[in-house]
Amino acid sequence: MGSPRLNTRPISRLLAEGVGQSGVAQVLRTVRKHLGMDVAFVSRFRETDRVLEHVDADGVAPIHEGQAVPVADGYCLKVVRGELPALITDTSAVPEAMAIPATHAIPIGAHLGVPIELSDGVVYGTLCCFSREPNLTLGERDLRLMRALGEILAARIDEEQELERLKRRARQEIRKAVELGGPRIVYQPIYALSDGAMVGALAKGLIAFAREVGSRITAEGVETEAELATLRAIGVDKAQGYFLSKPRALEDLTEPAGSSGAAFARAAG
Repeated sequence: MGSPRLNTRPISRLLAEGVGQSGVAQVLRTVRKHLGMDVAFVSRFRETDRVLEHVDADGVAPIHEGQAVPVADGYCLKVVRGELPALITDTSAVPEAMAIPATHAIPIGAHLGVPIELSDGVVYGTLCCFSREPNLTLGERDLRLMRALGEILAARIDEEQELERLKRRARQEIRKAVELGGPRIVYQPIYALSDGAMVGALAKGLIAFAREVGSRITAEGVETEAELATLRAIGVDKAQGYFLSKPRALEDLTEPAGSSGAAFARAAG
């Protein structure tokens, strides 16, 4: 007959927040418990099979995530085509269900399934749940709930697919720009003040970019007064190194370093 129903607050929260907040796993767990079913899953149709992308079960499940099943087997495609009712409270009363081998192998006593239809009209797969025993407490209200959750899942999948399309487009644009000789990165050489030798390069816009995003630049390894003065001149915010202070114990950091105050004063001057 199925397990007792839980309160509707988790369902209401899912409908209010959508899948983005709770995740597909939470959707399945909540709807499965609410309906008193043993297993809930999301399947994705492919050309010749369907993949169980998400599975939630009470105890050991007869199916698992990532499992591929021939698309013609089972209930999913038949529900989408209208060959099986979306809501079956007792499979023994539905000859079409009893003709499916999985009904006896699992077994399946009650089944509830709805298509996941994307915004372009493509049926992505199904949202389904079943129990091993008949569940005569299921009704049209539960079917409406499943359809609402199916629409929420479809919206989530639409968002993910659109994000992936945008990523692909961005990668294509970057690849095209590189093939045409860009983008071009310009570096500002860094010279050692002691002998004039170039010792590295700094992206000229790095410090300005840090200002724009509200970040600060910290230079490490400052060993001379000239290095400190140069860093100040180009707008670096903070610095550390032996010229300012040698490594010190944490409890000593409340006391000013012997040379750092003077070093900053000289560089500022």
